[in-house]
Amino acid sequence: MRERVQTAVEKLPVFNWFLPLGNWLDSPMFFIVPLLAFAMAFFAVDWINAFFETRAGFEWWLIAGVLLFGLAAFWINLSFYFGEAAALNSSDQGVVKLSWCFNTNSECDKFFAQVNQQPATETRANGSSVSVRYLPVNYFNHFRDSAFSLMLLGFFMGWLARLSAAVAGERFA
Repeated sequence: MRERVQTAVEKLPVFNWFLPLGNWLDSPMFFIVPLLAFAMAFFAVDWINAFFETRAGFEWWLIAGVLLFGLAAFWINLSFYFGEAAALNSSDQGVVKLSWCFNTNSECDKFFAQVNQQPATETRANGSSVSVRYLPVNYFNHFRDSAFSLMLLGFFMGWLARLSAAVAGERFA
């Protein structure tokens, strides 16, 4: 049953480009997070408009700010997650450092696989040298496969729904 549902959903156009389809059936978080983000955006627009006594909730900067905040929050999330893995794999003989890739192809992984075959050395303050290996973190691949992308998509859809409801209300009122 699971394989049939996943195969059917994967064949839908456009969804394959940016949604983590393989994870949807593994965790209810991928269903809950976009719904909560949609509701938060839908009701936050009214609160923002009432608080600032303007129509600031319908401005483009709200979506741009949420997008930048979401991307920065995900970067911090990955920094802590992979930074902890790098710290746990470091020792007195070798250091593991994070290296960020911001493309969606596998060239980054291939490059760092070659770099890690011949590790560089780094001299410490006490004069000792250690080997340095790099842990590549492919930002956009991780972002696409996470619930963060769905949260931002849900927030945008909630904002768009509230905007269209306000426009329709003005038109028909």
